[in-house]
Amino acid sequence: MKKTLRSVALALLAALVLVTLPAAKAQAGTNINLSDKPWSVGLQLGFIMLVVPDVGTFSAFSMEIPVEYTFKVGPGELAPHFGFMVNVRKKAASIALPIGARYKIRVLKDHPLYVWPLLDIGPSFDVSKGGNGTASGFLRVGAGISYLVHPNVELMFQPLNLGATFAADVDACFIYQLLLGTNFRF
Repeated sequence: MKKTLRSVALALLAALVLVTLPAAKAQAGTNINLSDKPWSVGLQLGFIMLVVPDVGTFSAFSMEIPVEYTFKVGPGELAPHFGFMVNVRKKAASIALPIGARYKIRVLKDHPLYVWPLLDIGPSFDVSKGGNGTASGFLRVGAGISYLVHPNVELMFQPLNLGATFAADVDACFIYQLLLGTNFRF
């Protein structure tokens, strides 16, 4: 399954690069900012690894749909967001509702390349058969990069998302997540 997820992620990255390379070259040297088109809706795909103490390590497909609003704050741009996240693996599934923010800092003056830290918190629900909708919370911190290839298209790469889930009746689970996707800005 790991090889399949890795192959899908690499194929998606290659397709995004080939499709957006001409637009990225046209954007070079322009002075566009994320806050010029403040609203965005994204689609991010990848995988999540859960480490459950005394049980084991599990990996799952992860999909997230974030909605964010970006505005200028200091040297960077703040993007508060909320979203919908689904994690699925054989005989198990969960839905989470992350709420948080990214602080996007432009790295190069002539290119709209951004780095950003991420902080999310929110509820998570086990929707597996027999999971009875068990609720827990999660906390996630991470970092990523994005590139504005068009005023309306931002490519996203989140190689580092670390966090934990917590519930009153269950030990904490630790998570690692890797996501790749795009935000459509308007």
